[in-house]
Amino acid sequence: MTTDLEVNVDDLVKLLSPTMSLIVRRKTMEIVTQLGTPLDGSAGKYFQAQDFALGRAICQLCEATASDRTETLAALTNYTSGSIEAADFVLEHSKCVEIAYTSVVTNALYSSVASRLLVNVSRHFPDRVDQKLKARNADYIGALLAEIKKSVEVGDEDRAKFVGFTLVNLSTLSPIRRYIGGVGENESSPPSTTTTTNRPLPIVCELLTTAKTTEIRECAADILRNLAFDDGLHGSLLDASDEYLCAILAPLMDVNDNLDDEEMGKLPVRLQYYEKERDASDIVRQKLIEALFQLCATKHGRQVLRSKGVYPAMRELDKATEEAESKKERKLLSSQQEHTLHALIGILIRYESEMDVDPELSSIRELGTVEEQEHE
Repeated sequence: MTTDLEVNVDDLVKLLSPTMSLIVRRKTMEIVTQLGTPLDGSAGKYFQAQDFALGRAICQLCEATASDRTETLAALTNYTSGSIEAADFVLEHSKCVEIAYTSVVTNALYSSVASRLLVNVSRHFPDRVDQKLKARNADYIGALLAEIKKSVEVGDEDRAKFVGFTLVNLSTLSPIRRYIGGVGENESSPPSTTTTTNRPLPIVCELLTTAKTTEIRECAADILRNLAFDDGLHGSLLDASDEYLCAILAPLMDVNDNLDDEEMGKLPVRLQYYEKERDASDIVRQKLIEALFQLCATKHGRQVLRSKGVYPAMRELDKATEEAESKKERKLLSSQQEHTLHALIGILIRYESEMDVDPELSSIRELGTVEEQEHE
């Protein structure tokens, strides 16, 4: 005797056959997509029932007919949102991730829902998504960044923000961080062919400056923050060009900051006599403060931030925050953000000799490891 769930799945699987009429498939997909919306675990049960019969049927229909991809990709997005098992199945047993990527970089009609699927699977399995997309295009990171940049340039930013979310997920991987930071090499782009126009880092920095859509700026800030977690990148990120430092510092500065001539002179040239306002997004500001704080993990990072006048800029941000609170205006920073800012300032105003850190220690992140070894 079969359960209602098994009967329903059997019926749905039959109706999702590519040989069924388009009208029947569309009506069935409406039901299937709705079944994938709950986040209480029930959606995953439908997808996995009868050895993933429904999941397999959706994926096969997505692969077989381009006319159904808006619906099938939307359904897969729903299921993978709340089910890691669904994401695993899509990656392991279908070409739907590759289809989604191709639709995004070619701006297919269903590229918007495709980008949402990439977000979900890359959140669950960034390493496996990286492997799949790299097999399709060794420079897929560059292609996705170019897609976002293009959308910003033509004023169609909303379509590309989910691509940004995907890149944030992928930038949790060390090889991706190193590639974006300009240290790791890309298989299809050897150093001899790399130019300033196709380097990933300048594109991310530019998006943070130029994108009007808040989510895209937040994604750019998140990627730049992720780079700062990699101590091995600090030397290349904080180089003589000041490109990375200017990108993360500018949105935290304001035309009304009260910096004297000496403090102004320490700042990177592009930020001296800054005439813009702080970024309006508290999330952007939070991520960039965290990026600066993470850069303080290495001696090189601390020395560069001190020499480039970051402390006075952060002092002015702290003052502006206090003034906004006293006037009961819109808060510039949350309590947690203020705590991180104060911790950052506390490091920047101290000399290395005052930090009680072994000068031979490459990163203060290693302190915990050293202490653990001493107690063993």
